Formats: sequence, C-alpha cells, structure tokens
Amino acid sequence: MAQQTRRWNPGDAANTLVRVILSDAGALLGGLTEREWGATVSWFGGRCAYTGEALPDGQMERDHAVPMNRTHCGLHLYGNVLPSTKEANQQKGGRSYRDFVYDPGKLEVIESFLRQSGYWERVSVFGDIQRYCEAQYRTVEALCRVNKKYLASLLPEDLDDGLGDSESLDSLGVGEGEGNVLPITLDPPDGIAFRDALLRSREASILEVYRDGRTVARRWEARKMSESSDVVGNLRSRPRYRKGEWKRLGIESLIVAVKQS
Repeated sequence: MAQQTRRWNPGDAANTLVRVILSDAGALLGGLTEREWGATVSWFGGRCAYTGEALPDGQMERDHAVPMNRTHCGLHLYGNVLPSTKEANQQKGGRSYRDFVYDPGKLEVIESFLRQSGYWERVSVFGDIQRYCEAQYRTVEALCRVNKKYLASLLPEDLDDGLGDSESLDSLGVGEGEGNVLPITLDPPDGIAFRDALLRSREASILEVYRDGRTVARRWEARKMSESSDVVGNLRSRPRYRKGEWKRLGIESLIVAVKQS
C-alpha cells in the first residue's frame, strides 16, 4: 500500500517563515560562538540549568531558555542557550524556562545568566519582534487562503474543488472584486473581529498581490480609526487603492492582516 503524502497546511508555511525570521535575527546579532558556549557551561558548573544534574561529555544538550517559536520568539544567541539533559530538554518542549522551572534557586541562576549576558538588551534592537512575527504569520496564512481560492477557481464547475463540505470559498474571507472594486482579504476574516483587533494594535500589514505574481508588503498605521470607521472603505479610499488607480498599478488584490491578542 502506497504511503499517503502529508497534507501541508497554511500554518506549516507560516511557522517556517517565523523560524526563518528568528534564525536571521539571531545570526545578525552574532549567534552563539563556541567560546560563548564554553562560558555558558562554566556559569552552570557543567550541570543542567534546569535540574542541576552533572553533564558528562557527550550527554549535554543545548536548549533555548526562550524557545524559538511563534509563541515566545527567542533567538539562538548567547544568553538564551543553556546546557540541559536530554530528558529535561524533551520535557520542557516549547515552553519558556519560566513555565518549566519551579525551583526559585535554579530560576534565579537562569535569570541572572540572561541578565549578565546582555541577551535582553541585544534582542531589544528589534523592538516587539513577537508582534512582528505574528503579523507575518497571519499574512502567510491569508496568502495561502487566496492561493487556494485561485486554484479552486481554475477547476471545471463539475469537479469537486476539494475545499470540503465545511469550507466554502466564501468562508475564506476574500472580498470579491466586481468591475472597479478592489478585492480585499481581511485576516481575521470577520469584519468586526478585524476592526476590534485593529483598534487595539493601531497597525496592520498590507500585502499587495500583483497580476504578474509579485507581492509587496506595506505597513498600515491606523491611528485615526474608530469603532464607527468603515475598515474596507478606509482602505479603498487610500490614493493607490482608489477606483482605477489600483488597476493602473497592476494590483490584483490586497491581504490585510492584523495581530489578534
């Protein structure tokens, strides 16, 4: 029996981009040198930072105190990489060290190490990197939905589009364009949820999708938006998205994503 091919989802692509962003950020700040790793091991006395167990040669793993994932957005950087046993590393998984270490003494040692290493100060150069990663995650998810809709539009009418009974084209959150109306995808797709999230964050990311396949990312600072504002109407009133102008520029659609707290 042939092995079934894995079904890749938008979240897979979005999470990969987040990991790339975090990897690039850590590398730009210098990463972790072997000399710095040696200093890290010495700080913890050759023991596991989480359990205090001695770590013989060949039994020491490197664990990110603040995980390199979408939830925590840690970097592979001196100060954030700790010596660990294999068991502790597996048990901690994607959790932050603060959610894994309950011993006040061990927790203080880890906190002291992160402070003296200057980890937090160096990471701060990127601002709210977690917020940035979340915005990029949402943008990729939205782009995947648009791609799925486009592919489905190419299928013959009598062929199942493969979206499944629980997901129609309308549920993808894509605003259809008719004539001179610019198609706009909101993420989250519910207009009220989008507006509420936008009022909290006061900014969103706009991905312009062009007829020739190009995409251009822009930042939308929505400082003047209010509860009575028409989100889509506000977007379509911007000079480059007004009637006729977006067509002249070759824009096919917009994907507008805002972080949800």
